[in-house]
Amino acid sequence: MRHATGVLAEGVGGVFPVDLGVWPPRGAESVEVAGLYESLAASGFVYGPVFQGLRAVWRRGDEVFAEVSLPEDGGGAADGFGVHPAVLDAVLHAIGLGGLVADTGQGRLPFSWSGVTLHAVGATALRVRLGRA
Repeated sequence: MRHATGVLAEGVGGVFPVDLGVWPPRGAESVEVAGLYESLAASGFVYGPVFQGLRAVWRRGDEVFAEVSLPEDGGGAADGFGVHPAVLDAVLHAIGLGGLVADTGQGRLPFSWSGVTLHAVGATALRVRLGRA
């Protein structure tokens, strides 16, 4: 079963629309994350402890900002990955909390990534910006 595909290239860059020197970004409002994984489990999406990595979410207009990380006591080494699969998966958990998709009462699984730039490898925590495609 294929879980993901991707293309990586050297030297790809661009203008990052957020000043990372200020976190959370100015004007972003905090979104409550407590109870997220219990709510997802009730909807049929049960995530094990390693995949419960969403730590904080903020929203500013149509932008969603999030912090995700591997648990300190597990998750395995991130050294063998560009981005550890559990960390990458946790990024997607911010989509529903940030209001990027309509709440239909049914679960959704995003399956396509674009505009992603990898700046380092082996990270156990990320700060991310998500927006509508």
